[in-house]
Amino acid sequence: MQIGRRIYYELSTGNVILDTGERLGDVIETTTEQDRASYTALSERVPSTVGCLRLEYGEFAQNFAANNGYRVDISGETPSLLFSYPNSEISESLMVYHPPQSRELVEPDRVLEPSSARHSLCIGNVTIRPMFQIRVIANACITRFSNGESGITDIVDSYGMSQEDSDLVLAEIYASRPDIELEDQASST
Repeated sequence: MQIGRRIYYELSTGNVILDTGERLGDVIETTTEQDRASYTALSERVPSTVGCLRLEYGEFAQNFAANNGYRVDISGETPSLLFSYPNSEISESLMVYHPPQSRELVEPDRVLEPSSARHSLCIGNVTIRPMFQIRVIANACITRFSNGESGITDIVDSYGMSQEDSDLVLAEIYASRPDIELEDQASST
């Protein structure tokens, strides 16, 4: 018998509490109640605060083999997995999560250029960085702003990005730190 993994996670954050792993051979599938009784990480928690993703055997196998971390995206109606992959261009201490590479789809009107498929998305004549780079730059801008370097717009402009990328970075900044906009406006008046 082949049994896929169950991933138990915090409903409030999407952080993984327990991954049961895949099982193969002479095994019996357990219920969530049996898992709760068997695993301390689950039994210590209030059941109503824990979610569970059930995967088919072998589902996302390449992603689990290549990732350096994963969590559950709870922002949509249906929880889904987000993986972080090793990237030599980004510090290992930063964990950037995105949908599984084996299931990422490119919208028909968006074309990836072969030479830069890993780095940018081209729409018409405009090159847009992938969202993980936008998030990394946004976090760097927040850090620089918090350290008192200058106004948030000046910091974003210092990266020399296209207007589209700058707008995406500013949107990411304001989504995670809406207080920065007020501080920036207050300091410029």
